[in-house]
Amino acid sequence: MTVQSAASRIEAAIDRRSPASLVAQVPLLVLDVSPGGCLLESQRPVDPGRVGTVRLALNGQWYVEDLRITRCIPVPGRGSTYHLGAEFLRTRRMPDQSLRQAIVQMIGDVSLRTGPC
Repeated sequence: MTVQSAASRIEAAIDRRSPASLVAQVPLLVLDVSPGGCLLESQRPVDPGRVGTVRLALNGQWYVEDLRITRCIPVPGRGSTYHLGAEFLRTRRMPDQSLRQAIVQMIGDVSLRTGPC
C-alpha cells in the first residue's frame, strides 16, 4: 500500500458530521481545594460546563483530577482576572494519582473517600 492510498483510506473513514475536540492549556492558580472541587484563578474566562484536567503538586508529588467548570466570575478591580469554581468528576483515576484522594488523606476525613475502604 502506498502512502497516498493509505491517506485516501483515512480520508474516506473520517465522519465529517462528528464533532472534534480541541484541548487547550489554560494557566491557572489554585486558590482553594477540597475533596469535592476547587477554586481557580485564570487570566481569561472559561465557560461553565467546560471539562478538563487539573494537575497540581502537593508536597513534591504530582496529582491530577478531572473537573468541570461550574462558574466563572470576573474579579472586580483586577482587570481580566476570573475566579472559576470547579467540581471534581467521578472517574476511574488511579488512587495514587488522584488529587481528590490526596486531599482526603491530608484532611483525614475517611467518610469522603471514593471507592472501597
